[in-house]
Amino acid sequence: MKQRKFRKPLIALTLAVGSLAAPLVESQAQGSPTLATPATIAARVRAAGVTDINVRNRTDGGVVVRGRLQGRKFVVDIPPGWQGPAALFARGYNFPGMPMTVPKDLVDLSGKEDPWGGFPTQIYKQGYAVGQTIYDKTGVAVESGTVNNVRLKRVLDQLGATRVLMTGESMGGNIALSVIDHNPGMFVGAFTACAIADNWSDEVGTVMDMRAVYNYFTTNTKYALPGSKDLNHNALNPVAPSWLSPIKVLYAGVQLSRTLKPVNKMFADAQRNPNGQAAQLIVNIASAAGSKPDAGSFTWRLLLASFGADDVRETYGGNIYSNREKIYHADGLSDAENSTLNLKIGRMDANPAAVEKANQWHASTGQMTTPTISMHNRYDALVPYSQETGLQRKVSLAGNDANLLELAVPGKQGAVILSKQQGYMHCGFTPEQVQYEVGLADQWARTKQKAEIKPEYLP
Repeated sequence: MKQRKFRKPLIALTLAVGSLAAPLVESQAQGSPTLATPATIAARVRAAGVTDINVRNRTDGGVVVRGRLQGRKFVVDIPPGWQGPAALFARGYNFPGMPMTVPKDLVDLSGKEDPWGGFPTQIYKQGYAVGQTIYDKTGVAVESGTVNNVRLKRVLDQLGATRVLMTGESMGGNIALSVIDHNPGMFVGAFTACAIADNWSDEVGTVMDMRAVYNYFTTNTKYALPGSKDLNHNALNPVAPSWLSPIKVLYAGVQLSRTLKPVNKMFADAQRNPNGQAAQLIVNIASAAGSKPDAGSFTWRLLLASFGADDVRETYGGNIYSNREKIYHADGLSDAENSTLNLKIGRMDANPAAVEKANQWHASTGQMTTPTISMHNRYDALVPYSQETGLQRKVSLAGNDANLLELAVPGKQGAVILSKQQGYMHCGFTPEQVQYEVGLADQWARTKQKAEIKPEYLP
């Protein structure tokens, strides 16, 4: 693999701005320090190149800063009496065809609507300012996510951040790892959750195997997916044609629902008749695809495979996964039936140049110099735990175990997206688990000491 390079001028400017900015508080004769006025905050971020600035007070005494960096929207929530710790929370995958926006507020202290799994809110509760930016594209956006988060780090520095964590979940976790890998020394620490922690080729393989196996077993049944069966392309296009652009969000939602309709019917039929065709199909598909036989795993993997194939090829310049030599096996089939499965299943080939680019943006190298905590469900509906073990193996081989702390938690079940079914979740963490990881990251950043973890979190 080629030696990775990072943007030295950008890093130098970031560090320089950070070293010059004063704390964003105004001293009081009595009581806790208060935040600077919105006008002062606006002047600070304007100096970092921010446009379309909007600063408003939060009801808890904090401040919300919104604006654009080189046209990309961002939001930063600053807690009352802020003393300088900050974090960036990298957003995850956004389906092609769906709009990419930053929330009006990253933090919800009411507990009624806790966005992003509660991570930004918990970070904020620890006294950290927390920020998020959109990227240049939807779909797989690791390169853009890396660049845009480094830009937002400049804003935090201009606001007076004293120590900054890089964080994220799912694809955002992969972006967080990319940021610290390409920019060593920029952040005091990092943490990820349910991340594509090792590499994209294996993750694409996870979802494409499900699509290939599902297509094979449901051929000529009422459970077949609509659209193309070619693994090199989307099943359906989630991006609305130009003449439907006014309803592009509705269009994308309809396409997603169309894809899941036969899947939802399969699981509903299996519940009604546990010995029927649908139930047997679920067992065979799960066995051959290496999945649990549950609606969450089927749904998440089929959605990404059906609507992300074109984006992966366009992003990396070709396919990054090959199943050409893969031998599929379903435990419930005879040897002859498994032979037929492997003869007729859809196949795809990887492009070596595309794989190399996917490894740059981003596969783990093990060269982990930033203290990092990585939390993963032992079973995740979309991103397998093998991503976590792959990261650990590379870090260990590189002799950097001292900079990685891994947390393993049980898989969690809940409502399945666009379905009435229950199943395993992607990024299924409890509030207590979120609080625990954020607390460990804060402790490590403050004390410079790697913490001992509770037995129930041991990998």
